[in-house]
Amino acid sequence: EACSPTFINCTFIDNVGGSEWGGGMANFQGASPVVTRCAFADNLQGGMLNHLLCAPEISECSFTGNIVSRQGEGDGGGMVNLVGSSPHVSRCVFDSNQAQVRGGAIANFYGSSPAVENCIFLNNTAVSGGAVYNYDAAPTFTNCTFTRNVAEFGGGGLYNLDIATGLRITNCILWG
Repeated sequence: EACSPTFINCTFIDNVGGSEWGGGMANFQGASPVVTRCAFADNLQGGMLNHLLCAPEISECSFTGNIVSRQGEGDGGGMVNLVGSSPHVSRCVFDSNQAQVRGGAIANFYGSSPAVENCIFLNNTAVSGGAVYNYDAAPTFTNCTFTRNVAEFGGGGLYNLDIATGLRITNCILWG
């Protein structure tokens, strides 16, 4: 059965994920924690992993300086959502996260459909999708700001592979 704890005013800093993503926090198989006013900073192998039908509620959190550096699996410096995971992310800041490959701040794959609202994405970097990378995913972004994110090959703010259907962006600002 899925574990769904509540975290309020917590700090996840300088942690290292082993063979999996999620240096700060890893949620598997339907886990849906409530995470409020927490900081994910300087974690190696990313800030948070949501894998296999996870639906955490994440609000008023910061994801800063998290890095995913594994060759070939360096996705989602701040957060990676895999296999139908659909977090609700609100009023969060993603600043200066890095991914070796895709999605400096957030990477969404394989049927994941996160709802992201009132968030700020700045200074994130990756090869593709400096801030956000979407592959076979249907995320929604509402009232978000994307600024000064950098991608080596494309999509400084957002990179959507042609199979990424259902992407919705409403009232967002992408600049710089």
